[in-house]
Amino acid sequence: MTLMSNLRGYFSRVPLPVWLVAVFVLGFLLRGSGGHDHDHPAEVTGSQAAEDSQARVWTCAMHPQVRQPKPGKCPICFMDLIPAPDAAGSDELLGARQIKLSPAARQLAGVEVAPVVRRSLSRQLRMQGVVGYDETRLAHITAWVPGRLDRLHVDFTGAVVRKGAPLAELFSPELYSAQEELLQSVEGEKLFARSSSQSISSTARLTVEAAREKLRLWGLSDSQIQEVLDR
Repeated sequence: MTLMSNLRGYFSRVPLPVWLVAVFVLGFLLRGSGGHDHDHPAEVTGSQAAEDSQARVWTCAMHPQVRQPKPGKCPICFMDLIPAPDAAGSDELLGARQIKLSPAARQLAGVEVAPVVRRSLSRQLRMQGVVGYDETRLAHITAWVPGRLDRLHVDFTGAVVRKGAPLAELFSPELYSAQEELLQSVEGEKLFARSSSQSISSTARLTVEAAREKLRLWGLSDSQIQEVLDR
């Protein structure tokens, strides 16, 4: 009790300015002794800021295809851009449609790089189809005279047709009458060939030519007309 009373009496005689100076010095000493533990984080932060300031290309952690020459926001997800890991201090700037992958990223993505070569490519495709006719080789035959088909030589689909082979036999009363006219005109020409009248013989010759032309207009060739005369 005597010691505490003596100390209380001693401090009570110390002036107030001295107390303030003593408290300030004590606080400075305590802060200086404990501040060494916080110097390292400050140094790390400063080095990180220096590294960020040296970054030439900024990218997005979620969208690595985004490449910007300065910090900012990602135009896709609006996240803060970060320095590209492989672009700090590099002069290479990739375009908007370019992407650069590390060897590990290429292996994970399964990207294979091969030189460009010029060669023929082939691939077998199995498809269903329908066999049709070649339109450039189709031909339609129409009778030039009225009549009926007496016999059909090509009577099923897919029959082989050779050039010059008969397809059908046609009977036409009109064609038969035209053939008879030709035969009678030829006989008349022979009969009037001995006539002394020039007009009669000329008329007989013109009648034969008219009968021949009628058969030509109905589709008979000259050889077929001659065959009619021979028979």
